[in-house]
Amino acid sequence: MGLGAGTVYLLALGTKGNDIAQVLSLTAALVSLLVTVYEKRWRPRAARPPVHLRWRRLWVAIVAAVLACVCTVVVWRVSGRNNLNVTVDMAEAVPVAAFGPGTELTLPVPGDPPRRRWLALTLALENVQETGNCAGPAVLTLQPTVDGVAAATVQVRSGKEAKLPLAGATRRAEVKVGVRRDDSECSYRLVVQQAVLFN
Repeated sequence: MGLGAGTVYLLALGTKGNDIAQVLSLTAALVSLLVTVYEKRWRPRAARPPVHLRWRRLWVAIVAAVLACVCTVVVWRVSGRNNLNVTVDMAEAVPVAAFGPGTELTLPVPGDPPRRRWLALTLALENVQETGNCAGPAVLTLQPTVDGVAAATVQVRSGKEAKLPLAGATRRAEVKVGVRRDDSECSYRLVVQQAVLFN
């Protein structure tokens, strides 16, 4: 049960879960190798269980692993935790014109309504000016709007992920993007680095 729950959690994380799963897979492989070497070389033969008992334990372990995998896939499908990557769609909706402090851009969320309850959005600011560092100190303000009703504004640094709620949408959702910066002369281009819908 613990293995199944952990796998479902990693699946829900999407690309992040993939990185964690790779590390865990390497660790599990090393532990399995060490256990095998110990059983084959260092464990006294007298301490080993009979052959028929070892085969029985092996089959039990295989059946348990198969059942855990099947249950994990079923739970994953039922809970609808498979992510939808909408990065390309949202990137195409970004206006070409630059923007700066005091102005806002509106990014529509794909789907009428969106097919998931949350949006993991990573936006980055590119400095339009050839000199200076306007993008680094800037703070993005993200305000999800669901069916015309604005939710709480989330503040995040350029290049950092923000999780925005979309639950309850029956028609459409969008994100209003602004930028906070002391220097009003700064001008930016907005880049969608990653956009993933999930539950």
